[in-house]
Parts: sequence; C-alpha cells; structure tokens
Amino acid sequence: MNERNNAIDLSKFIAAILIIGIHINPLIDMSSNVDFVFKEIICRLAVPFFIICSGYFYGKKLKFSNEYLSKERSNWRYLTKQIKKIAILYLGWSLLYLMISIYEWIKIGWFSAYAFVDWVIGLLLYGTCYHFWYLLSMIYAIPILFVILERVRISHLYIVTIILYVIEIIEYGYRIFLPDSWKQFFWIFDKFNSPLVAVTRVVPLLLIGVIIAIKPVRNEEKKYFYCFVIFLICWIGEASILRAFGGTNFSYLIFTIPTSYSLFCFILNCNKYIKWKDSRVLGEMSMVMYCIHPALVWFITKIADINQLFLFIIVVILSVLFGYGYYIIKRFWLKTREVLD
Repeated sequence: MNERNNAIDLSKFIAAILIIGIHINPLIDMSSNVDFVFKEIICRLAVPFFIICSGYFYGKKLKFSNEYLSKERSNWRYLTKQIKKIAILYLGWSLLYLMISIYEWIKIGWFSAYAFVDWVIGLLLYGTCYHFWYLLSMIYAIPILFVILERVRISHLYIVTIILYVIEIIEYGYRIFLPDSWKQFFWIFDKFNSPLVAVTRVVPLLLIGVIIAIKPVRNEEKKYFYCFVIFLICWIGEASILRAFGGTNFSYLIFTIPTSYSLFCFILNCNKYIKWKDSRVLGEMSMVMYCIHPALVWFITKIADINQLFLFIIVVILSVLFGYGYYIIKRFWLKTREVLD
C-alpha cells in the first residue's frame, strides 16, 4: 500500500492532541464528570488507535502464505527495521528527558549514581517518562507479534487476541476488585511493566490491526460509525460503574477493543472523503507532538500557575508548532541530500 491514507494521517494528528488531554485535566474546572468522560474515555481512545494503526500497516507490508506469516527474510528485515526505528526514537527522546530528570534530581538532592542506575532500570522496564511506556512496549511487542504470526493461523488470531486481552482486562481494570489471594499473581506486572504490557495490551491491539489489513473491512462506514457510538456508550457505562465502586483504571476495559476496532474501520472507510495532496505532514507531526508534550507541560507549569484548560490549549499549540517545525526541517534536509547526491 503505497498511497497515503489521508483519514489515518488526520486521525493520528487528532489522536496526538487527545493524548495531550490524557496528561492534563482540561475540563476539570467545568465538571469532574465531564472531565472524566473526556480524559478517561475519549482521550484514551488515542493509544489503542495508534497501536491498531501500527498493526494495520505491519499487516499491509508483511507477506503471508497458507494462513501463516511467510518465512521470507524480507518480513524479518521489515520488522527489525521497525524495532530499530522505534528504539532510536525512544533512546533519543529519553536522553533529552534525562536533562529534566537531572534538574529534578538536583532539586530534591537525589543526584547520584543510584539515580542513574534507577534511570537505566526505567529505560528497560517502565519507560524513562510516563508516556514512553508505549514506545518501550512496542519494542518488546514487535518480536512477539512476529513469533505469533509465524506459528498461529490467521483464522486463529482472534483466539490469541482474546486470551491475551482478557489477562490485560483483569490485571489493569479489574485487579482492584479481585480477592487478595488472586492479586498476588499480578505483582509481576508491577516489577516488569513494559515487557508484560507488551504481551497483554500491545500485542492484542497489533493483532487486530494485522487482521484488519489481511481481511479488508467492508465499505460500510455508517455501520462502523453506529457500532462505534454504541460501544463507546457501553465503555462510558462500564468505566462509570467501575469508578462508582472505587476503580481507578479505565483505559483497557471490556469495551475498549470493540470501540477501538469499529472506530478504526470507520476511519478507513472515510479515506475516500478526504482529499489532500500531502497528509503526510499530519502523520509525521503526531509523533513529535506525542513525544514533546510532557516536556512542555513541565516547563509551562514551572513558570506559571494557569487554568488546566488554558494549559491544555497552550501545550497543544506549542506541540503543533514543534511538530510542524520538525516536518519542515526534515523535508529541507531530505531535499538537500537529494541535491548533494
């Protein structure tokens, strides 16, 4: 698939803005309930969308034979290339955020060899900043995805997806309601967060994307939109009930998967309605916006005490400017290389 999907590029841009909303409570001064629905449901659609999107493009690029991933070297080269790209991105941004960490360590008197050891542990197991769990988990998830696709029939991928995701639902959303004797089985998720989240959260969502790529969705955008609305309402209801009974995690619940699936299929069907010569700019900006926004939140809150909605607006604007600046610089660099070559 060489042609850009305008609807996906636009959705990536919107999803990047929603992720900023996850880390700020933009509507908290308006209403705690409205902020809950916006932050804990609407905004949290963004990460499953990004993961499914990655799985979708992996599925488009990979070659399959007789219901299994073909054992061609091109498949492994492609996946290792993706791992390398994400690892470079993760390490590069982690080093930039290390500057903020060092500032905070000095401020609280924690600047020491132990702090750097702790940072390295975080680099490998948790993510060096709260939002980098996604990049780290993707690094762990891609090889697992490769092994599953090589050994499990395409028609059985649904089963693997459900089994892994049920573990995620129990561990993430419903662990607080389990008997104490059961909770002890999930301590390992706290110790080895990203490697295990890669298995139970990221891999199932990647598999959904691969399945959509292999078995193209029908041209029925109204059907997928109605399904999305219905499942979204169910997700809001499920999260609200959990909240009422003391739950604290609302991202990966029972209705997260069907909501995300129907949303992605709807977006794919909308591509024919969006005419844009170069939607790539939005797709490339989204990753920079995702990576840089916590640094902007940190900096702005250091110099000013402002309303959360105002903070959200400022961070979104600055993130967009940084993302567009990156795109312009990258395009200039590529053109310069073409001239030199």
